Amino acid sequence: AVGFALAVTHPRAGNLGGGGFFVVWLADKKQAVALDFREIAPRAITAKSFLDENGKPDTGKSIRSGLGVGVPGSVSGLATALDKFGWGKFTLAELIAPAIKLARDGIPVESDLARSINFFHRTLLRWPSTAKIFSKDGVPLKDGDRLVQTDLANTLEAIAKAGPDAFYRGEIAQKIAAAVRDAGGVMTAEDLATYRTEVLEVVRGSYRGYDILSMPPPSSGGALLVQLLNILEGYDLGRYGPNAPQTLHLMVEAMKRAYADRAEFFGDPAFVNVPLERLIAKDYAAK
Repeated sequence: AVGFALAVTHPRAGNLGGGGFFVVWLADKKQAVALDFREIAPRAITAKSFLDENGKPDTGKSIRSGLGVGVPGSVSGLATALDKFGWGKFTLAELIAPAIKLARDGIPVESDLARSINFFHRTLLRWPSTAKIFSKDGVPLKDGDRLVQTDLANTLEAIAKAGPDAFYRGEIAQKIAAAVRDAGGVMTAEDLATYRTEVLEVVRGSYRGYDILSMPPPSSGGALLVQLLNILEGYDLGRYGPNAPQTLHLMVEAMKRAYADRAEFFGDPAFVNVPLERLIAKDYAAK
């Protein structure tokens, strides 16, 4: 419910066009599972898609064109979480209903939302579809205005009635793919129709007697967390106390090493061999 509501109220981060990770603790089974519903590249993307004519990286292609749009996973992931772990307490329609109302009736623009619309207004104004929603007469919405998202309400309503297939197949999927291609991308309706949420085993670690259960690759966060804490376990942080210069120094140095490994080794396991067990091993951290 929160995920779908954020698709309406927090457009710069929570949205139907994005994706995510989900770590679930099943208390009755004393078991944790992870859901991977991150965006994936359309099939037609290649290693050369984001290079210029000289073979150099072109950041404009990845952040200012349709080539940078991944096949969205949010709808599949949230629906899969409900299907597998909702225990029949709510239907998808019940959980989406508040989001539909927020989108159709509109929400007041204030504080963070106003700042983000203003920050992104040049990008939003490039496309008539977003300019119509997030601006008035070419001026970005500001404090006191109302953000109404009728198209989004209609899409949410379709998902509530027919489930994820309403988003990944048929008219909505075709419109998404066409819009991405019009923006210079290569997404197809088939890319959307074949999207699937993956169920993965969690990354496990420990810190001073506490168990850590977190997200595995393609997320780097879970393994990074385990590695950081493995390194810090070798030092008596309690001796210095929180936010003491010595504590902060040790944390920064641990982060430098863990993030260096992140840049060197991490990627999508479907394409990259991530040496996960070595990176989260205690003896590796000790070195």
